[in-house]
Amino acid sequence: MIPKERRRELDRYHWSSHRAYAGLSGKTEWLSLEWLRFWGRRKGEAQRRYRQEVAELFEKPVANPWEQMRGGLVLGTEELWKRVKRLVEGKAGGEELRWQARQGAKEWQTRVRGLLVGETDDRVVIWARVRLGGERGVDVAREYGYRDGAGVSLLVKRLESAAQRDRKLGAKLATLKAKCKE
Repeated sequence: MIPKERRRELDRYHWSSHRAYAGLSGKTEWLSLEWLRFWGRRKGEAQRRYRQEVAELFEKPVANPWEQMRGGLVLGTEELWKRVKRLVEGKAGGEELRWQARQGAKEWQTRVRGLLVGETDDRVVIWARVRLGGERGVDVAREYGYRDGAGVSLLVKRLESAAQRDRKLGAKLATLKAKCKE
């Protein structure tokens, strides 16, 4: 989500054309405002509607387009996904084989994530996604607010160490491992 405070920052930011489009700054000979006609015939009306539409974007969830990626290869419609899949399946080239392996990995990661539904301990979720699901630490790190994959690697090692001392935690990790093998 984009917090409302960021909207005020955008309105004050002088190095963006937004201020001109929104009617918040003076003349800008170097900038064409023609595309404002999309929001209205008259400049004032268009600027008002533009500001309204921009304001509505704040506090709305922002979808991550990479979550829509299929098979680590296709970012597009279902039709495109099916077409690419038909083209690649059955091919024996190196790239195609690597893609098919990634596709299998995605399905495995989905299975592991399914086992984690209801798990409240983020440490266990991160551990399972990395150790059992084979996800890259750097990808999981972004999702949980870590700066890079090193923090996730450290968390995984510490959790495994703690599981050796804590029977309950050790049993939880062992159960997850066993469920993955079923």
